[in-house]
Amino acid sequence: MSLFDRFEKLINEHGSSFILKEHLALVRAEYEALDRKYQNLNAENEAQKFKLDQDNSRINSLQREIDALKSGSLATYVCDHCGSPNIKRTGSRPDPTFGGLGIKQKLFICNQCGRESAFTPES
Repeated sequence: MSLFDRFEKLINEHGSSFILKEHLALVRAEYEALDRKYQNLNAENEAQKFKLDQDNSRINSLQREIDALKSGSLATYVCDHCGSPNIKRTGSRPDPTFGGLGIKQKLFICNQCGRESAFTPES
């Protein structure tokens, strides 16, 4: 039994058909207003979900960027030639001075100027 059926039964038992029509019209109008409100809130909810997905994607991107900056390749070193921290590790080679002791230099290529820089790790 729906909401409208219950109202109709109540009005039929206690009132005239004119009153029934008035009450049903009021109930229908209220129902339509609530339905419009539901549709608006549902659309707003979908827009917020989309924005949340975009924000989460941006957070993940920034977190990856932070992790890259914290890694050994970017946290300590900058290009010897232009000073840019935008460098990428390309490998390693024996240190010219301490290579006999097994110490290697880290090799980086600069994404700004394209030149190579070499660093001997301190630890």
